[in-house]
Amino acid sequence: MQPQQQIWSKRVLIPFWIVQSIGFAIILIVACLGFSVIKDIDSNDTLTSEYDGQTLEDAERLLKIGAGILLGLSVVSIILNITEIVFYARKRLTPTIHLSSVCVKTVLWVFYFILTAIGAARGSGVGFILAIALVATCLGQLIYGSVIVHRKRKGKLNVATEEYGMAPTAYDNAPKWGSAPEPSYAAVPSAYANQQPAFGRA
Repeated sequence: MQPQQQIWSKRVLIPFWIVQSIGFAIILIVACLGFSVIKDIDSNDTLTSEYDGQTLEDAERLLKIGAGILLGLSVVSIILNITEIVFYARKRLTPTIHLSSVCVKTVLWVFYFILTAIGAARGSGVGFILAIALVATCLGQLIYGSVIVHRKRKGKLNVATEEYGMAPTAYDNAPKWGSAPEPSYAAVPSAYANQQPAFGRA
């Protein structure tokens, strides 16, 4: 029996998912630490000097905004990654679903990359390398998904591939279990077709 071949390459998708999951988990932990710092803020002057002389309330507000952005980005991205993996495991990951999920992640982490680039320009490069890695993986997934969608539009993906991510086998056209074969009414030559009658011969 000919083995079924998936249109999705594990060597492409799995490394992307691993790198992204690690990055998203780190961002989520940083966001949770930010909220814990907010709870522990007291009235000392340490934070005011770190934020260029801003008041304690301003520092707390900046931490809340930053932690909230990181929390939202990481949670949404983790949900999208889990969705992709579940659909892939069930052989239901269509090119449209994959590309839609990747487009959302790309937009989110390009936004995060811009924020970290601004921070790096001001002398704070924390998270900039991680942002580069996440954006790179998202762009890689985006290019890969675009290639698959392009093949689908060109008609190079068959029905089985579009619906289940699997290629058909040589047994796809075989009759299904319990179905009777269609009767054939084609004329079958008989052994007596050319035989002359016994009576009336000269």
